[in-house]
Amino acid sequence: SEGVSIAWNAGCAMRNFEFWKVWNVPVDFAWEGQTGLLPKGARFLNNKGEDFMQKYSPRFGAKADPHYNTRGMICEVRAGNGPIFFDCSKMKPEDVETMRPRAGWMGLNDSSIFILGALTSASPAALIGWSILYGVCEICGYKKGEGYPTMMVFGIVFAAQIGQSIIPFKQVALTVFSAYETLSGTGIDYARYMLVASLICVGCALFFIVMGKYIFRPDMSKLLALKAEELDKDGALQLDGRQKTILVFLFLLVGLLLAPNFLPADFFLTRLLKAIGNTGIVILLVTVMCAIKVDGKALLNFKVMVDSGVTWGIVLLLAFVQPLTIGMAREDSGITAFLMQLIMPLFGESSQMIFALCIGLAAVLLTQIMNNGAVGVVLMPVIHSFCQASGMEPALPLIMVVMGVHFAFLTPAASASAALLHGNEWSNTAVIWKTAPIAILGAYAATALVTGTLGSLLY
Repeated sequence: SEGVSIAWNAGCAMRNFEFWKVWNVPVDFAWEGQTGLLPKGARFLNNKGEDFMQKYSPRFGAKADPHYNTRGMICEVRAGNGPIFFDCSKMKPEDVETMRPRAGWMGLNDSSIFILGALTSASPAALIGWSILYGVCEICGYKKGEGYPTMMVFGIVFAAQIGQSIIPFKQVALTVFSAYETLSGTGIDYARYMLVASLICVGCALFFIVMGKYIFRPDMSKLLALKAEELDKDGALQLDGRQKTILVFLFLLVGLLLAPNFLPADFFLTRLLKAIGNTGIVILLVTVMCAIKVDGKALLNFKVMVDSGVTWGIVLLLAFVQPLTIGMAREDSGITAFLMQLIMPLFGESSQMIFALCIGLAAVLLTQIMNNGAVGVVLMPVIHSFCQASGMEPALPLIMVVMGVHFAFLTPAASASAALLHGNEWSNTAVIWKTAPIAILGAYAATALVTGTLGSLLY
């Protein structure tokens, strides 16, 4: 919505506003509960305590389309009846318990954001991490502009963005690897990649700790006085049976996707998994989850998953990228020959690691001003062309590029989570430009060190 507002205020001609989705969230954190809470009795109230949506939509009230709710809020604020409150006091106790968040967010720390970024994606992980941070700051008494919250606002995005790279089946990594596999017809060993990426994340985490001690140098005395039990007053850290079952399926998915790399080639399970491929594995687990019932309800609602759980942007991007990369790889396109004319004078006699370091650095620099997924896709023909002509193994440059495009923090254009960072009122551009280059340089150094040592041994 901010992008639409910026364009409108700059005088751009606008159209198709019916596709601009408005979502009502609290000021300090993103929240996905209104469609579940409103049908159970929650209400939007003005400063007079009035359920004002009954005036604007007498039939549906606040259960109307979110666009109507937003228009109603605007009218109330213009009439002097703001701010708007979200009231859940009319909900039944059992419905409140059903809708209570149970993610254990307040128990997470910066290291857990790496894991959360790997298991979800960078932007949700950053938003969740920030909601944790705001709660901790409120309990401890930290204010905006102080060292600790300033450090952690950036650190959460740093952890979420890099953590997303661990699993090669997530968004940016999947897009980049798919582009290369389409070009070359082969891929890299994902299990080895995950080992290298995990160690890189550990190195980045350690580097951030060093940054905190010698660059941010926040006052930690308030945090040291914090008692852990204050963060879990309502027992939200306990996973219920449904959440535990979903967690089991998550690890089962990763295990089945990686199993062919570990099991004997002639083992029946290996042959089965290779035959159905990654898509077949996902379809199999989704089918099982839809069939299983926990507490009388299906573990996975297929319609809800398709409507809101599938990252259709990535699906459409892959559908566009794969035919494009096939065309770029064709000999009669001239692209491969052109790239080789540019690259060979620079890297003709260079070692595999020098080429990997240089192409990785190019990815890191370009992704600060371009979308990180697009940067990765653009560099795949370069890697394919050079490795094909020189006979080099492509794994190391691939790892350097995939990791490099995740170090996207410096400008809002770098990534979605970077845009969130630059728009966070607990941070500011001056602080980001002071710390992000050091963090990017450290992350690149950690990637080069791990890739050059462990990567060279594994590939």
